[in-house]
Amino acid sequence: MAEHVSGLGKALTGSVRKYNDFIGSLEGSVLPQARKFNELEVEGTTTSVPVLTVVETDVRECRQTALEVAGRI
Repeated sequence: MAEHVSGLGKALTGSVRKYNDFIGSLEGSVLPQARKFNELEVEGTTTSVPVLTVVETDVRECRQTALEVAGRI
């Protein structure tokens, strides 16, 4: 079970990292152009572009190993 929990933690960390990379790319490339369309009042761009935030939550690591939980250490 400890291996599954460890794998899940790694997957969550990877997902957050990919999300943050995507947000950075979106903010650097796509959103500036979208804001220009909004400023130029291009049809269909009347709503403002939302502010996106980076996820800054860390995945908590398990402090006990599987052997410690089983009482073998």
